Amino acid sequence: MSTIQFVSTTPEALASQIAETVASEISKQLKSITTTEEESEYMTPDETAKLLSVNKSTLWRHQKNGLLTTYSFAGRVYYKRSEVLSGFSKNV
Repeated sequence: MSTIQFVSTTPEALASQIAETVASEISKQLKSITTTEEESEYMTPDETAKLLSVNKSTLWRHQKNGLLTTYSFAGRVYYKRSEVLSGFSKNV
């Protein structure tokens, strides 16, 4: 078993540093879980149009042009949030 010596640090400072590191890592993990759940959400045409600030005829045109993929369930149309958001690209 190896031994580690901490030079010029107090027990309180070490505990504080450990607590900050653990809190930061937990925060990252929770954010990735939340983001994943939100991105896998399916949205109605009304919700999608509101998100994009367009009307439903524009959604239909984007669908017809292959910019948006639709998913059907029980005769209703849905859009996947992650796919809608990935349609935006950053102009550099």
